[in-house]
Amino acid sequence: MKKFLAIYQSTPESVAAMANATPEQSAAVMQEWMKWKAAHEENIIDFGAPLMPADVVGGATPSAASGYSVLQAESLEALKEACVDHPHKEIEFLEFIAM
Repeated sequence: MKKFLAIYQSTPESVAAMANATPEQSAAVMQEWMKWKAAHEENIIDFGAPLMPADVVGGATPSAASGYSVLQAESLEALKEACVDHPHKEIEFLEFIAM
């Protein structure tokens, strides 16, 4: 199995919307994540966590990353297929390099 870092991308507006969501709205979003997790346990190494921007060093551009997961699949194509029903639609995949 290949390992991938899934980086969830969000706009500043969607981050602000989640920060201001009601408890009911937050619970509904989390329910969709848990539904995906239950259906795709074989692809999950580390379910991950939300991220908040901290600092930019050395001229790097600010990131739109709002969370991450460590996932696995036989190929990138297989992982993309597993993520068709993922609740987060903007996902960047980076493949781990075996060392």
